[in-house]
Amino acid sequence: MTLKDQVFTLIQFYRSSVDGMIELLKSNASSFDGYKEVRDGMFKDGSDILFKFHGIGCQFCLPTGERIDVDFGRERYDLIDIYFLDDFRESLPHNNVDYSLIGSVEDVKRGIVELLQHGKLERYLDSLSTFSIKGAKPKVFEWD
Repeated sequence: MTLKDQVFTLIQFYRSSVDGMIELLKSNASSFDGYKEVRDGMFKDGSDILFKFHGIGCQFCLPTGERIDVDFGRERYDLIDIYFLDDFRESLPHNNVDYSLIGSVEDVKRGIVELLQHGKLERYLDSLSTFSIKGAKPKVFEWD
């Protein structure tokens, strides 16, 4: 697998993990009246997942050590931030997925450049560190 392939696989895993955390956040919102009242804590569903709202986003810390950080830029949560992606990679326990070519945030950046060149990603609002999967429908965060 090439660096570009490993970074794209990591992006897909990150996005899937973000989707799971957003669903968990929404299903637990009634237990803390939304993010305006409580800025950090642990979900009361027995999952032992910590959450901490920051700026325009939220970081989730799983009991297994994974850190999933997401921004809600313009109400979207499908955006890919290079630094959040690399932090997610660093927090992953060793598993069967091969990320051996990604050793640093610089490798993530190189992989993203390749993905941009191959038309798989696009810059978000001309940002140098935030991207989305080209052609993907934006995922919007809304409290139910």
